[in-house]
Amino acid sequence: MPNLSKDKLVKHLKGMLADTTEQQPREDQVGPGVHMIGGAGSVVTIQSAGMPAVSGQMASEGPPTLFVSGEGFAARQAFLDECQLDPVLGTQVSREFLATRLDRLVASLYGTATADSIDQSTVREFLKSARDAVKEWTVYLPVDNLVLEGVSTLELGGLTFRPTQLAVPEFVQDSWNSIDTTANTPEQKRGHKFQLAQIAFDAYGNFPTTARTVVNSEAGQAVQITADRIIAGINVLRCFTHLLFSLDSRAYIGLAGTVIHHNRVGFLFAEDSHHVRIDAIGAFQEYVLNPARLEHLRQKCALSRFDEILRKPADERNNLENALFIAAQWIGAGINSSEPAQKILHYTIGLERLLHGQGGEGIADKMATRMAYVIGGSNVLSNYHEAKRLYDLRSKVAHTGESIFPYEDTLKLEVMAVQSLVAVANRMHEWQSQEDLIKWVEQQSFRPVE
Repeated sequence: MPNLSKDKLVKHLKGMLADTTEQQPREDQVGPGVHMIGGAGSVVTIQSAGMPAVSGQMASEGPPTLFVSGEGFAARQAFLDECQLDPVLGTQVSREFLATRLDRLVASLYGTATADSIDQSTVREFLKSARDAVKEWTVYLPVDNLVLEGVSTLELGGLTFRPTQLAVPEFVQDSWNSIDTTANTPEQKRGHKFQLAQIAFDAYGNFPTTARTVVNSEAGQAVQITADRIIAGINVLRCFTHLLFSLDSRAYIGLAGTVIHHNRVGFLFAEDSHHVRIDAIGAFQEYVLNPARLEHLRQKCALSRFDEILRKPADERNNLENALFIAAQWIGAGINSSEPAQKILHYTIGLERLLHGQGGEGIADKMATRMAYVIGGSNVLSNYHEAKRLYDLRSKVAHTGESIFPYEDTLKLEVMAVQSLVAVANRMHEWQSQEDLIKWVEQQSFRPVE
């Protein structure tokens, strides 16, 4: 990631102030856009679901309400974009946090600072305050439809998955410890503890599993970083769905709020009859992990290898480890998709990243050959022809817009994608890079003939 330029930040900050006024611009004066920095006299409206809107005036004293418009609006966006080139600010600090701090800075400079007085020291203080917001957080998030049966803890990729009934008391205790160090009076401590415990049990009670991890970031970014890590781990588990459950199980898993499971009721009427049809939409079965299934995944499906890869920062993985990581994300997301065309695109993109990794001519033939050999067995030639036929479905989606495909074809493609993924992960002791894998395939005696 390239480093930011303080000179550019100074330029953008001056550009913002040059187009900041207390007068709200007319629509024909807005240009690229307008941003309001709330101040004295501003009216704030809060709208909650199912409740009437509540409006109120901000403090009557303090900096005035400001409007950043025209080129100043563009300069504001450019300032935030430049900040995110910084290795820390770009990954550990949320854009919303930077935007709020920038608004404060502009409000403090408005009417008092001149263009000549704004220099690198001005932005240096801004950057320092943003970096100082980074600290270590222990973060918990609920996971839907993943059930740990007879498993008190599952460690995967730096995440700790626990049954919610065990995890909630843990993080309630963590919150109480924090309250003990921050609340002022015993009454405040008791009140805060009761509120947090009630929120925790209400918010997490409907989800069977909770994931925990430790992140270094600004508070606003901590949940997003945690969510990204959980999704990465969940996508690996999704790859094994049809190795553990029946093909019609729809044992979907995801973060809370992302897994749909409800009944769709349709009423059908004709002159001489009527029907009521109930269809289960979304997840149909829980994704249950018990000790036997976990042992199978570790022994046969390289779960421990995926655990190691997930724990590594991206810049510490070799190109084969990175290919496995990315392929698992695409294939796992495809398994959770309900649209055949989306499944095909996800599986083939994952396979390309796993077995190809670069452009060139004849990709379908190369992909089919590599899939056939990596999967192995006694039917290399028939696997080659089947892989090539299935891989050609990608062209139908991408180039002709077809969206309806036989269920059997998407399932066969999924099976070959997962087989390829697991086979490569199980042989990482032989191959240190994608180049090693490709070279191994080229050394095989089979050469497909059209």
